[in-house]
Amino acid sequence: MSDNKGLKSPMLSQVEVLEATLEAMGTPTPEQSALLKVTMEGKKLEYPARYTQEKLFGLYRVKWHLDTALEILGML
Repeated sequence: MSDNKGLKSPMLSQVEVLEATLEAMGTPTPEQSALLKVTMEGKKLEYPARYTQEKLFGLYRVKWHLDTALEILGML
């Protein structure tokens, strides 16, 4: 991690962008939380409702991964 080559930690401003993105995503409503729960149980809705289900689950995964990344970066 010398000479500014290879793998390096992001700058504070870059971490702040990730934090702002995470904050902008908000938190699931009770209805969304219920849908996420049944999705994680492996249940799938019929089309066309499944499109909404898959999009919501994708957003949840993005939020979870962003949160995990920020947590790890905070440990460095």
